[in-house]
Amino acid sequence: MFQKVHSFAPATVANVACGFDVFGFAVEQPGDEVMIEKSSQPGVRIKNILGDGG
Repeated sequence: MFQKVHSFAPATVANVACGFDVFGFAVEQPGDEVMIEKSSQPGVRIKNILGDGG
């Protein structure tokens, strides 16, 4: 069983058309990154939030 999980979801363009909108798709950056670690205590705790601008 995994003790830690790391996931990245790249940002996307919501309204894609056949024009130049396809160049707006993110390939590697920006995006959201989530790291989850199993704990012996019940519940969910958020340890850190980075890069949210404030």
